Amino acid sequence: MGTILSSRILSGNMIKLKLSLDEEEALSLKGCVKNINVFSSDLCNEESSVIETGKKGVTKYFKIPSSLRNRKKKRVFEIKCQKIESSTKIIFIYSVNHNKNQLF
Repeated sequence: MGTILSSRILSGNMIKLKLSLDEEEALSLKGCVKNINVFSSDLCNEESSVIETGKKGVTKYFKIPSSLRNRKKKRVFEIKCQKIESSTKIIFIYSVNHNKNQLF
């Protein structure tokens, strides 16, 4: 986990942040320094669950809370996923391209 040490407002609706990360977190970026998203797991306030199916529950589905989705027909979308592990949490991040046929 990291901490924002300082912030400064720049022109063009930009904010410059100075971050402090532990070595493991910094290495998990694998050298990527552009297109970085900053989030806090403290803001995760929607309750959800995992559905297990198959033999011995080997297939797992993350339920998307109804407050975060619409009721359109189910379709297949290209979704990317990243798993981040720390000493206290496992965080799964899913990324769905934003388009006119919104999934959520």
